[in-house]
Amino acid sequence: MGGMDTEGEFRVGCVKYLFMVLNLLFWLIGIGIIAYVTWLLATTTPTTAGFFSGTMIFTYAMISFSVLIFITAMVGCIGSIRHSTCCLKAFLTMTLVFIFLQIGGVLFVYLQKNSIPTFLSSAWAEVNQETRNLVQSELYCCGFNGTQDYISQGQDLDRSCYLANATNAGAGVTDSSVVYQTGCYDKLTSWLDTNTHVWGSVLGSLALLEIACIVTAGRVLTKIQIAQRIQNEDEEDEDEEEEDYELTRTHTPKSDPPPYDPFQDPFTPDPRIRPMRQRPPPKNMRF
Repeated sequence: MGGMDTEGEFRVGCVKYLFMVLNLLFWLIGIGIIAYVTWLLATTTPTTAGFFSGTMIFTYAMISFSVLIFITAMVGCIGSIRHSTCCLKAFLTMTLVFIFLQIGGVLFVYLQKNSIPTFLSSAWAEVNQETRNLVQSELYCCGFNGTQDYISQGQDLDRSCYLANATNAGAGVTDSSVVYQTGCYDKLTSWLDTNTHVWGSVLGSLALLEIACIVTAGRVLTKIQIAQRIQNEDEEDEDEEEEDYELTRTHTPKSDPPPYDPFQDPFTPDPRIRPMRQRPPPKNMRF
């Protein structure tokens, strides 16, 4: 159970540190996506006007996704370190919203399968050439729809469009013996169909991480609330004890002296008369 230690801080156990580790992983995912999107925007042709044109759907989705993860993780870390129930409740709410958005996105993609080519085409146009080259070299493809993408724009084929052992790669060489003729759209859709277990495992791992964060955050929140309730009860008990002590000290009746009896021994001092203090005789007084 949560409580207070000798320094006045809450003891929430090792679950706090487990939550912070899980939250750190969550935070690193957000930082990584933000860094990638920043790199994309810094190395692509579209300028600020293109970014605010409202057509970069893939970029907007990535930015929203990463910023939400980053803010959620930051709120969770602050709540765990500062023992703030408000921040932890906000973290739980934001994480649940994020999970619902993920479920909604998966359902949208499933119901709108015909929109996948449009989305992939938009994403291909928004990523930088380095990302395209990586996809082309890993999936053995060239261009989104084929080599005609480069030819129609008057561009030379990138080295990633050529076979690894091609010796005559260069400008103007489009021979199928040395150049990948298949477009990356066909390769991407084929990869998604044949590697369902890969991206399914990625989404599942992310969902498990979110669920683990929710469970640990709820546990930390419960411990903090219990510790705060115990602390408040202890403070109330101390206040009541102080009030009782003050009432006892201020309202204790003083004992009255016994009444004077005129028939008592005349040498008995009257209890109602305060005896005078006798001063000692001077030291130099002679008798």
